[in-house]
Amino acid sequence: MPLQWMRWCLRWLGIMPSVRFGDGNLVCNFRNFSEYRSVLSMIPPTSETSYISANAGSTGIILDVGANIGCMSLTLSDLRPNCIVYAFEPSPETFKHLKSNVSNNKASDRVIPLRLAVGREDTILQFLNDSGSPATNRLILPGEHLSGPLVEVNVVSLDSFLVDKRGPEVAFLKIDVEGHEPAVIQGAIQLLSSGTCRSGLVELCPANLHRVGYTVEDLLCSVESAGWCLRHLNNVGIPCSIVSLESASLVTLENVALLPKCIE
Repeated sequence: MPLQWMRWCLRWLGIMPSVRFGDGNLVCNFRNFSEYRSVLSMIPPTSETSYISANAGSTGIILDVGANIGCMSLTLSDLRPNCIVYAFEPSPETFKHLKSNVSNNKASDRVIPLRLAVGREDTILQFLNDSGSPATNRLILPGEHLSGPLVEVNVVSLDSFLVDKRGPEVAFLKIDVEGHEPAVIQGAIQLLSSGTCRSGLVELCPANLHRVGYTVEDLLCSVESAGWCLRHLNNVGIPCSIVSLESASLVTLENVALLPKCIE
């Protein structure tokens, strides 16, 4: 934290903070210190990039659900240059930052930002849009009462989104939506059961799930109903043990592998 704060304070000397990662990608123009600090945790670690390199398809499309400012989208584009990445981000301010980062890194021909939320079905919902903590912005469920800056956003299911894109394989699916992961999976049952999706990565955060009315069991059931499973990754990115209620209870925050045809 002290080093990050010192780098942030260099703005007062005209030195704007930036973060470089992956194959020379650069993100900058942070709105506040919270966003700058959080982006450091958005850069995929070696375990995840190794997993993606070994398991993502080499052609087709990639779906980055919850793209934020684009760190994972740009990484996926680097790892799979022959794929088109669709980057879903509903927050208006974060979406502008996403578009800027894609453009600044000359990735506009490979990464397509979409200002859409992803869920169980096509609809319109309220979205918590707190510029002071953009990494935790999320959809608001019908009937949920929450104070804070809210905006209406269009929500699309992945099955609906892919209707006019039949043909290309989904080389990879990444989901990080602050607890709404079960809804995204439920809206992608056709995709997952069709055999056209190769693999994926899903954020597992029990606290986020509970905050929006879901449980780890809801997430596991959604995945299993499509014939897929979640697996923990080891430190070199190899999928290992199956995520269970017991193992998930030990997790605070972890990205886990999404793979088809779970075999014990």
